[in-house]
Amino acid sequence: MKKLLLTLATVCLLPFAALAAKYEEGKHYEVIAQAATAKPEVKEFFSYYCPHCFQFEPIIKDLKKKLPEGVNLDKVHVNFLPPRKPEQANLLTKALASAQLLKVEEQVSAKIFEAIHVKKQQNFTESGIQGMFAAVGIDEKRFASVFNSFMVNGQVGQMAKAQKEAQIRGVPAVIVNGKYRVLGGVATTEEYIELVNHLTTLK
Repeated sequence: MKKLLLTLATVCLLPFAALAAKYEEGKHYEVIAQAATAKPEVKEFFSYYCPHCFQFEPIIKDLKKKLPEGVNLDKVHVNFLPPRKPEQANLLTKALASAQLLKVEEQVSAKIFEAIHVKKQQNFTESGIQGMFAAVGIDEKRFASVFNSFMVNGQVGQMAKAQKEAQIRGVPAVIVNGKYRVLGGVATTEEYIELVNHLTTLK
């Protein structure tokens, strides 16, 4: 019986060992911190202004659906794009934070990405952002109560802090467990998702 249990345990560990051998530090990921977060997590640092982030959206949506149970993917908007226009970066960071609180993140993000990369809009106003929220069912009064709230401003601050701690200089950037930056080095979306899921198991 003891021998059988040992055999079963070995068989169960084989997939994990295979993944560990498949994905290499320096090629598929890099270590950016000494300690991992207490719980597995995935963060995508991005900018609505970034064309690569726009193209990366389908992969992020697929990844979000296929993460292990209990692991969340949080999107963090960076403050260095567009260059020399911090007020625009801050406005869209507030839009993201507001959309997250109001549970309309995916719908609002799609509209902002479309405005920039399809309609070629570069500058936004609070009124224009409010119109996007209205289009997904958030009335003006509800939008106003959230957009300039303490909670949204606090979330904006948390995003800036996370960006600084992860030393983000370019986007899109995916950080797993606060310790591993995904480099890619894979051929398909499925392999990318497998890589991220593997990194969520590491400490």
